[in-house]
This record gives sequence, C-alpha cells and structure tokens, in this order.
Amino acid sequence: MQIHVLLLEPSRLYQQILGEMLSQQKDVKLTILEGGQAGIESTRQQHFDLICVSMHLADGSGIEFCEKARAIPELSSIPILLITSENNQETLGRALRAGATDILKKSEISAFDERMATLLPISSRTVGITGKVLLIEDDPDQAKALALALEHADFEVMITKSVEEALIGMETEGIDVVVADVLLGSGQTGIDFIRQLRSRTAWQTVPVMALSASKDERRRLMVLSSGAQDFMAKPVSNEELVIRLRNLLSTRRLFQQIERDRERLREMATTDALTGLYNRAFLVESAERRLSEARRHKQPVSLIIGDIDFFKKINDTHGHDKGDVVLRAVGKLLKTFFRDEDLPARFGGEEFVILLNHCSLEHAQRKAESLRQTISDLKPGDLTVTMSLGVTERSGDSESFDQLFKRADDALYKAKHGGRNQVVAG
Repeated sequence: MQIHVLLLEPSRLYQQILGEMLSQQKDVKLTILEGGQAGIESTRQQHFDLICVSMHLADGSGIEFCEKARAIPELSSIPILLITSENNQETLGRALRAGATDILKKSEISAFDERMATLLPISSRTVGITGKVLLIEDDPDQAKALALALEHADFEVMITKSVEEALIGMETEGIDVVVADVLLGSGQTGIDFIRQLRSRTAWQTVPVMALSASKDERRRLMVLSSGAQDFMAKPVSNEELVIRLRNLLSTRRLFQQIERDRERLREMATTDALTGLYNRAFLVESAERRLSEARRHKQPVSLIIGDIDFFKKINDTHGHDKGDVVLRAVGKLLKTFFRDEDLPARFGGEEFVILLNHCSLEHAQRKAESLRQTISDLKPGDLTVTMSLGVTERSGDSESFDQLFKRADDALYKAKHGGRNQVVAG
C-alpha cells in the first residue's frame, strides 16, 4: 500500500531533511511544493493520505492553508501536520482551531517520521503488529475496558495505577509502548511519568500514547511537548487506539532497523571485514586526534608495526584460503591482546599497526615482544607463523602520525632484514 504525502515547505534545507527521512520508507511517495495555493491545486488532482505544512509558506501561512483546506469537503478529514518553530501558545492554538491535526516543532524534527506515522491510516505494514503495553490508568473500570480491547487485538497488557508502579514496570517488564492517562490520583499526572521516561536514555525511544478527558488545547500541547508521540481524547475509540498503537510500534521498529543499518554502515566504514580490526582509514583518521590529545596532556604514545613473515609464501604454498585463516587468527589475537584504549588495525595485506595510548617505548617494546612470542605459538591452520615488529614512541610535540609511522616502519625494515621474527625499536 503506497502512502501519498504532500509537503508544503519553502525552505530547501527542510525539504531535503524531510525528504531524506521519508525516503527511508519504501511505501511513501512524496510531493513537495512551496506555496499553499499550489498545495490546494495539487489536492484537486491527486489524493493525499497526509499533508505536512510549514507555518510560513511562500504565499501565506500554514494556518491560512489549514483554513482553506478544511473548507473543501474532500480535504476535511485528511490529517494535516503543521511544522513550525513557533512557541507562542495562542498561535499554536489558532493552528489547531484552523484545522491542523497535530503540530511538530522544528526543534523536534528528528521525530518527524514517528509523528507522521501516528496520523496515517493503517497500512499493510502495521497489520498484526503487537507488543507489550504499559497502561497507566487509576480508574479500575476504564483500565479493565482498555486492557480487554488491547488484549483482544493480541497486545499483552500490564496495568499500573501510579507513576511509581509504572517506572517499576519499565524496569522489569520489557515494555514496547505506553498508554498513559494524563490525570492520575494522588496529585500525579501522566506528564510526570513521561518526563521521567524521557530522562532515561534506555527509554527515550519507547513510544507514548497519552489519554485525557480534557479537550483543552493547551493541555494537549503540554502533553506532546513533554515527550508523548500521540494524544487521544476520552472516551477513546478502541479501534482507533489499536491502529495508532500499531502505527507507533511500526515506526519504532522502522527506526530500530534504520539504526541497525547505520551501525552496520559505520562498522563497514571503520572495520576490516576479514579480521574485524579497525581499517587503515579509521586508524589514520583517529591517530592525529590521539596524538593531539597526547601533546595537550603531555602523555606518551607509541606505535607498533607488525608484518607476518613470508606471508606470500603461505599464500603460494597453501592457498589464499589458508592465508585468510592466518590473517583472521592474528586479527582475533590482536583484538584481545591490547587494552581497550589502544587502537589495533589491519593496515593492508599482512601488515598490522597498533597505536598505544599512555605507553612509553620501553613498555611498547615489552608488549611487542610478548606479541611476537604469542604469535609464534599460535599455529593458525596448523601452520607455524612468525611476525617481525618495529616499535617507536612519539618524539616531540610537532611530530605527525606520518612521521611516527615512518620511524616505526624503518624499525620494521631493520627487523625483517636482520633475520625476521624479532622486535626492533626505532
């Protein structure tokens, strides 16, 4: 099911930002225009599932657009998300009265996808999505009725009556989504809970649906600004609540997938695929920064360059697959052999480089010698493998990484031409 979204935004920057965010969703087709009149004319030619409009347009305001759109019968029920940097409560109230379904602050633009999803009609990607709901409701009858409706839709429900109970539930129950009444007993509010929820890093992405019997626009704005993703007025339509919760969960899972994809891309950009060590590009980029920190704090930094002896012979005699076994084994060893603050990398081919923070030349030599002996005992793929190593320490505040590397590489050259399987300091 393709979702058609109309974006009315004169700023090229925000056009690009929102366009890139929407491009992550394969089922969204985006139309971008700069003015309200062009937007009205576009809606006469094509149906849109959602309209996102900036407060300031090329030919007027977002509020004026909302008024014109709601006067057209075909647009009376299409959700309109107003995007603004405006903080004036009276102006925001005017926008809601003019027909804006919801308001998103530009300072919260990272939540655009999530807010948008709560306004869209249910799509095929949300059918069957369920999860564990934390329901915060102090009225036992309402709590029971909501829980039954959610359980009928295959949600698992945990009912709590207070902020304290809800926080315990978050700690222990693996909650996927929260439904919170705004007004609770004992002087507590759902807003108190939402603010505490958003103060914890681990819970910042858990979606929240707020419920309130009050139709006061200021309260709705306060609830949304406190960190809730969606708001429903009581009495609640059970069917609509289920749809909105599924949309919230669908969006959260989409964000989680995007974050996993981003992490994988980060790993691909910084990590050598064969050995799991940092790659050359990451080493070079990080080294200058670490040297700068060492200069500022007057701390020693050392560098080890190691080269597997006669590696070409291993490939020629036993094949490249066996050579890869050797490289992976050495990479695995280096990942555990050095401290967390050190930076081991595969520099290319059979050459490995380790940057050691807070490490003198004497200590680096001992570490390199210990590494040489360990590799001699490694026997990866039942092969005897040795390594020649060059070691040096940063000399002078003006020395760059290239200069440090050159001195360690010269030491490695002496180790290789002096008989191999040895450590030489330079």
